[in-house]
Amino acid sequence: MLSPYGEFILHLANANLAALIGSRICHDLISPVGAVGNGLELMQMAGGKLLPEMALIEESVEAARLRILFFRIAYRDGHTGTDGGAFGGARALGRIGKRRASDV
Repeated sequence: MLSPYGEFILHLANANLAALIGSRICHDLISPVGAVGNGLELMQMAGGKLLPEMALIEESVEAARLRILFFRIAYRDGHTGTDGGAFGGARALGRIGKRRASDV
């Protein structure tokens, strides 16, 4: 049986582990999402016409990027994170909300 102090330390360790795992998942997801967005941008810069399919991919990339940003802010380690704090989270939520409103 752990003392109250031991339980507190265990709780902090679990919370830190969860924050680290969440951070790693977001980091691993944003790389391929960014690569798709960069590929679309390069195609447009090379004179490629923006087809409806490309526009759909572009919108999906932006939606995924905003969701990952939100999750990154929501599940980050509050003691060491540098994701913009509450203001960064509010900005991400506002942008996601605007996107949802335009989908309707």
